[in-house]
Formats: sequence, C-alpha cells, structure tokens
Amino acid sequence: MANGEFVLGEDSEEEEEEVAVAPAAEEVADPDSPSTKASATDDATREGCADLSALLSRSDTLRRHKKLVKRASAGLEEWKQGTRRETERWLAVDESLRSVHMMAKAALGDLQGARDALRQCSSLLRN
Repeated sequence: MANGEFVLGEDSEEEEEEVAVAPAAEEVADPDSPSTKASATDDATREGCADLSALLSRSDTLRRHKKLVKRASAGLEEWKQGTRRETERWLAVDESLRSVHMMAKAALGDLQGARDALRQCSSLLRN
C-alpha cells in the first residue's frame, strides 16, 4: 500500500479497513429521472394503499357499529313498547281497582244508610 492504494493480496501493517460510504439517495438520485419518479409513484401508491386499507377497515368497523346501533335501537324500541303495554295494563288494573273501591264505598254508604234507617224504625217501634 504505497500511496494509500489497496493492492490485492498485500497485508497492511496498520490493518485498517477502508469503508466506502454510500451516498444518500437524495445525493445520487436525479429528481427528473424516471427511476426517481417511479419511486415517488411507488411511495405514493403505497401510501394510497395504506390509506385505502385504513379507510376500508374503518368502513367495516363503521358498518359493524351501525348494525349494533340498529340492533340496540330495535331492542330499546321493544323495551319501550313492552313498558308502555305494562304501564297501560297496570293503569287499567289501577282504574279497575279504583272503580271497585268506588263501588265498595258506595255499598258501604248504602249499608250505613240502611243501618240508620233500621235504627229509626226500631226506635219508632219501641215508642
């Protein structure tokens, strides 16, 4: 290795390895070259594919979510209708009980009136 040259088969005393540093892609690539444009297109296509697959994934997720919301809505509607039916039934029972109560109250009033009339008759007969 006389002037910093590397000769095949010779060992250097310094045992240094010369490492060739590859220039960065930006330094080598000509921005107008077809390979650079193709690389940029490939990158854009990859990004587009990633965006598309993310959108598809979100679309599937939204579709599943929409189905779940529809099912939950239908379940809530059924619950609401069931609650309404039960409430109406209990209100009808309440109304029936109220009418029975009113009839019993009227019958009690009639009984009290009959008892009072019987007392008057008994007092008139004794006198």
